[in-house]
Formats: sequence, C-alpha cells, structure tokens
Amino acid sequence: MFSIGDKVVYPLHGAGVITDILEMDIFGDDELFYQMEIASEKMEITVPVAKAKEFGIRPINSRESLNKGLASMEDEMDKMDKDWNRRYEKNMDILRSGNFYKVASVVRNLTQLDKTKPLSSGERQMLKQSKRFLASEIVLACDKTKEEALETIEKRLV
Repeated sequence: MFSIGDKVVYPLHGAGVITDILEMDIFGDDELFYQMEIASEKMEITVPVAKAKEFGIRPINSRESLNKGLASMEDEMDKMDKDWNRRYEKNMDILRSGNFYKVASVVRNLTQLDKTKPLSSGERQMLKQSKRFLASEIVLACDKTKEEALETIEKRLV
C-alpha cells in the first residue's frame, strides 16, 4: 500500500504524487481510494486502492534505473513490423505497461524510424506521449523541470 506523499507512476498518464487516501461509500461498501496528482498533465486521478496493482501503479524508479533506460535510447533501433497498425498496437501495449525502459525503446525506435520515413500521425502522437511519460518520471525522480527532462531525453536520442 502506498502512503500520502509517495511518488508513483500510472501507465499512460505519467508520474505523480499520492495526495490523499480517501474512504468512499460505494454502493453501501466503504472503499479506500488513492487520490493522485499527475503534475505533467495537470490532473487529479482517484484510483481504488484494491485495483492499484491491476492498473499498473508502481513506485517511481531510482535515478540509476532511469539513467539505464535513457542510455538505452542510444542503442540501435529494434527490428520493427513494417505494418504500422501492428507496430502501433505493439507499442500501445508497451505504453500500457508503464515500464520506463520499454517506453524508452518506443521513443528510440519511433525517433529512428522517423529519420528513414515519416511517421503516421498516430505514431507521431504516440512518440510525443511517450516522451511526456518519460519526462514526468524524470521530473519527480531527478528533481528537474519538465523542460529539463525533455531536453535530457532529446540529448540521448541518436
């Protein structure tokens, strides 16, 4: 169970802070909910404590783990499906996982693919979303601004 003040990651939304643990009456049953502030998206999310693991909510990574993920963006592009629909679905599954290292590989692969042929509008949006996701975790783990975090990502891309 997380505590108020814990820094966590919610896949597809980014990193945030548990601001409260609320008890709410849901159809006659008292249930606990995490109230989270996702700073990069300027939103508050309420998530049932009992479903936090199912939703993929996890503690933020250490600086060392983030640096390993960022370093992986300097690697060669993975072999990717030529069919953009299948590629898009595979990448969406990775984004839903909330795994920093794997999302960094999506950023790397789409960035390098864009150099050889233009990305579809959906993949361009996915690349932007993936960078924002990575940046949100860097902001909380490394005490950087959003702009500094995005700059850190861009510097790692070959």
